Amino acid sequence: MFKRIYVCLEACKAAFVTTCRPLIGLDECFLKGDFGGHLLTTIGKDADNQIILVAYGIVEAETIDSWSGFIHFLLDDLNVIDSKNWAFISNQQKGLFTLKKLNCVT
Repeated sequence: MFKRIYVCLEACKAAFVTTCRPLIGLDECFLKGDFGGHLLTTIGKDADNQIILVAYGIVEAETIDSWSGFIHFLLDDLNVIDSKNWAFISNQQKGLFTLKKLNCVT
């Protein structure tokens, strides 16, 4: 049974690290259809205000476990290229708000 997938393309990751500020936007949406699930995304903006997709993932539900796993993989990918302190913005979704309380993200 499918549970989760995380995708971070090398070209997107390199473009984000070299052209964008260390600010990552996090968002989630429902996937409608036969299989359902949730789409987790991370984006950045470059100097020309163009949006760059950093990574995305499909998870079974928006939970603390799914968000923490997604962010863990994301930070591992980004720190391989450049070890910066990354800042996150979101709309305080359930899973992310709880992660903030647990000090998983700032």
